[in-house]
Amino acid sequence: MMNMMIARKLQWVAVALMVLTSVWSALGQESTSTPLERFFFDSVPVIEVVNFEASPTVLTYLMETVWNSSETDRTLLEFRVMQPLVPEDDPRGVPDSTRLSAWHLWTSQSSYASRAALYRYTEQPSLAASVRSAQYMSRISDLGGCHYCESSPAYTPLPRGKLPVMGLFETSQQQGAYPLESTFAIYLAQQTSQEKGTLDFVPIHAFSSEPTSTRLPYLFDFLNFWEMYSEPSAFDYHITNVNETLRPMAPSWSIDMGNVGKHWYSVLKYTSGCYKC
Repeated sequence: MMNMMIARKLQWVAVALMVLTSVWSALGQESTSTPLERFFFDSVPVIEVVNFEASPTVLTYLMETVWNSSETDRTLLEFRVMQPLVPEDDPRGVPDSTRLSAWHLWTSQSSYASRAALYRYTEQPSLAASVRSAQYMSRISDLGGCHYCESSPAYTPLPRGKLPVMGLFETSQQQGAYPLESTFAIYLAQQTSQEKGTLDFVPIHAFSSEPTSTRLPYLFDFLNFWEMYSEPSAFDYHITNVNETLRPMAPSWSIDMGNVGKHWYSVLKYTSGCYKC
């Protein structure tokens, strides 16, 4: 009970800090004529995931054309090419050769909206028919990055011949046994960032539809996570840490977090997270 009270207080502290930061930013820009709402749209990082029917054309386009552009595009913080695993809830699953996904982290909604034509896959004649769906979300925080930055002392070399795995975990805050956002974004932040095999850990809020210049359609009932690990055993290690830390509040991470979905991917190619180090 005491841990739950601490976690709830931390959540209120986090909210207060976010409000103060927004006000401070606004005051710093008061000499301009830009509406305050515009600052918010220009500062919220947006994640876009586009899902394709796999083909040599799609794979080549993502691994070469988009990849080469992502290396110099300063509005695209990170880019990853992924292949869903089967079964989808198992990090040790087999890659599904019929599907591919492109994962983009844009600096803001504005940079997403003004992205170059080569990222607008439905407008590319050779790709449009292969696009199956898209997902949109907002990054809340980022607890990883340096473990897959080769110039960082924290760099963790991947096991020889292995590709990292990445999971999307969907959780309902209404079903959770404790406040999820404060627990993982603050309470467990330090422990998670120190796990060598945890390459990236990104709490997110999903959008119900594509964000626009006037609307960010948040689904606040859900708090989801993108997590990238050097190998499946690194995820096992992370879960052990979570279970040990949260045991007084919630004996089972999967049930008591309000988990409603798990989707695992093999990461075929990914840009560096050095900008976070």
